[in-house]
Amino acid sequence: MSSCRQAFDPIFTEAFDACGLSAAWSVVSEGWDSIPSIPMVWEKPEMPEVDIKQYAMQKAIDGLFVLVAEKEAEIRANPGGAAAAAVQEVFAQFM
Repeated sequence: MSSCRQAFDPIFTEAFDACGLSAAWSVVSEGWDSIPSIPMVWEKPEMPEVDIKQYAMQKAIDGLFVLVAEKEAEIRANPGGAAAAAVQEVFAQFM
């Protein structure tokens, strides 16, 4: 498990347990086979074999890296402004 996953795991476990998502996903997964296909109207797809917590965690990590890339592009576009903002933030507590 990557260090990002290790850091996120307890947070996701707590959140999923608190909202009941893991239990709900289990019910949906178990009940999926009893849903019939309707010929010529709807062909039922296979239920994806996915750990919903791992899937959501990966999406969150992907999103985190998107945000980091956007911030990096912003800093590279205006390095002086980024440095000035960082200095102001650091020294704001002394003013």
